[in-house]
Amino acid sequence: MTRLNAKLQIIRQKLQQADVPLQVRLVSYLRMSCRVADERGGRYSQIMTALHTHNINWWKTCCITPDGRVESNDSAVNMLLAPIAALHAANQPSRVLQKV
Repeated sequence: MTRLNAKLQIIRQKLQQADVPLQVRLVSYLRMSCRVADERGGRYSQIMTALHTHNINWWKTCCITPDGRVESNDSAVNMLLAPIAALHAANQPSRVLQKV
C-alpha cells in the first residue's frame, strides 16, 4: 500500500465513525481529502464555498455507503463532490476474487 493509499484509507475509516455527527464527518472527509489532493489547500475552500452557495444544508442530502463513499440525492452536490470521489476511487485497492 502506498503512502497516498494509506492516507486515503484512514480518511475513509474516519468517515465511518458513527459516533461522530454526519456533518462533522463529511466536512472532515472533504478537508482531509482536499489536503491530500492539493497540498496548498485551496480546493477545500472552493468546494465548501460552492456547496454552501448551492445549499447551506448540502450535508443533509448526503449519506455514506457501506464501502465508504459519500453520495447525495442532489445531483449538483454529487457533481461538486466528484473530484473527491474520483480521488478515492482511483486510489482504492482493487478487490480481485481468487478461486481456491
